[in-house]
Amino acid sequence: MCVRLLFIFVLLNFVLHGTDQTSVPDYTIGLEAVSDSLIQSLRKVRVALVTNQTGKDMQGRRTIDVLVSRGLKPTLILVPEHGLDGQVPAGHVVADYKDAKTGISVISLYGHGTGKNIDQKILNRIDLFMIDLQDCGMRHFTYISTLYTILKACAAHKKKIIVLDRPNPLGDCMEGPLVEPSLHSFISIASIPVRHGMTIGELALYFNKYLLSSSAHLQVVSMKDYDRKKGLCGNLLAPLSPNLPSLSACYGYSFLGMLGECKPFQVGIALEKPFQMIMLPENDRLRFADWSILAKKLQHYGINAIICRAYAKKQGLWYRGLQLQIPEIGNVPTFEVLLTLLDFARNKRISLNLSESGDKAIGTKKIRAYIAGTLQRDPLVKSINMGLAQFYKKAQNCFLYKPWPRIVELH
Repeated sequence: MCVRLLFIFVLLNFVLHGTDQTSVPDYTIGLEAVSDSLIQSLRKVRVALVTNQTGKDMQGRRTIDVLVSRGLKPTLILVPEHGLDGQVPAGHVVADYKDAKTGISVISLYGHGTGKNIDQKILNRIDLFMIDLQDCGMRHFTYISTLYTILKACAAHKKKIIVLDRPNPLGDCMEGPLVEPSLHSFISIASIPVRHGMTIGELALYFNKYLLSSSAHLQVVSMKDYDRKKGLCGNLLAPLSPNLPSLSACYGYSFLGMLGECKPFQVGIALEKPFQMIMLPENDRLRFADWSILAKKLQHYGINAIICRAYAKKQGLWYRGLQLQIPEIGNVPTFEVLLTLLDFARNKRISLNLSESGDKAIGTKKIRAYIAGTLQRDPLVKSINMGLAQFYKKAQNCFLYKPWPRIVELH
């Protein structure tokens, strides 16, 4: 009876409360804060615009078209993983071509599963790089890796760079481990918290100040009246990638992006709700009652869940698990949730296999040791919290907006 009542309660929450917000933003993004004088000065230089489908104004117009309408036509368009329209699947090669509307050449900065260094021929054609990309708030999402690559090239070749700032969809929380030196890669480009709580403009300032051997000539066009706690209004968000089509998916990605690297978990990829599901093969040992218990644990963290099943054509398997809905991401300690899910699986004697990419995405091999039982929770918690505190103290002079990010410690 209790299980049935829980199911009905959570189902009603799904029906009555959607995650994706549709309110009109009460702040101004960096693109719309670009002054006429800055536009005028940029008409005299060769500009490479780094953008994709997430670069748009409050009315939904592409950043490219907004700039052209103001009399600034970029020399080149450079694009990160997933391409200019955001439709290229994760890890796939992004091809070069011409933008149909403007005729501007589109050059890929991603291929064969990683980022590309900027070709010298491109650098010879460009005086300044302008970046307008919407980050998702997680370190392992590669748009900020592209930002770092461009900053590094600008510093080395004396090019200017302007970052048009945008909100962090995950709000003000800062949590999780930093990247261990041996795990740096394109999905762990910099030693920052896995959920960093910063905007892309703030990250640019941090990278430029602390991670480059010599600083680039960087300008951040800040947002106006931005409240970090409010995150991102849904009507400003374009699909970030094929597997992050909505704000709901973005919220789930904050912990399911890492859990998905731990087999046999399925997190909705290639199913109808990417990063909004926690699934296991139906022939696994978990019963209906077990999933109900996990749903109650997640509800404690502010995550609603209902039991569901789905068929994965690629694997030819039926899966059973939970479909998730997160009303307020600012209330969810996502790295704590990740550990709770791992603990639950271990207690149910489910054999877990963390991929090498999982080590890199999380940023530490300590989680692998924790899964194996060779590292206890107390030293894990202590090391992660210590790293967070050290990073926060260092990054404070790069924060542009109040309230500042809020550290969420593990317990």
